[in-house]
Amino acid sequence: MRKNITEEIEKIEDKNVVLVISRTQDIGEFDKLLLRSLMEKDYRGVVLSITQPYEKIAEMVGEKSAEKLFFIDCISKKGGLAQKGEGHLYIDNPANLTEIGIAITEGISALPEGKKLFFIDSISSLATYVSKNTFAKFSHFLASKMREHGTLGVFMSVKDGMDSEAEQSLSQFCDKVININEGES
Repeated sequence: MRKNITEEIEKIEDKNVVLVISRTQDIGEFDKLLLRSLMEKDYRGVVLSITQPYEKIAEMVGEKSAEKLFFIDCISKKGGLAQKGEGHLYIDNPANLTEIGIAITEGISALPEGKKLFFIDSISSLATYVSKNTFAKFSHFLASKMREHGTLGVFMSVKDGMDSEAEQSLSQFCDKVININEGES
């Protein structure tokens, strides 16, 4: 399994939009492997955290890598309003796509020249907070924003974490779909 994800990471091209599908029990490990690998390749980026507090992801990737990332934390819900801090921003509700979209745009625009990354820890979890139509529109927005800014977009998803219609909608906006556990039981 680890070899499979490592091989797939090596195939990811700059400025692509990639959907990575994994089993629920493996997604945390793959988040960590992907982020660490991309940080080692000199990416700087924005991480949209839907399922874990930014502190956990920062700890998971290590201090050196975390310093290259700006975190948009949608799960901690610190206070009722979004709050900026050093290296992170809190969004009070994962369904607040307007605020999330603004934060992503500002975060990516602020990245220095070089290899840029946008990483969402679970786009399938985001799909549970909004309607199918809204999810499709937001997915299109995300993919378009990545292309506009020449940014590698990595969207992590749990296998069977969203219905097939939502997954098809998302897949059509991606350059590549990686199903990590395909062929495993």
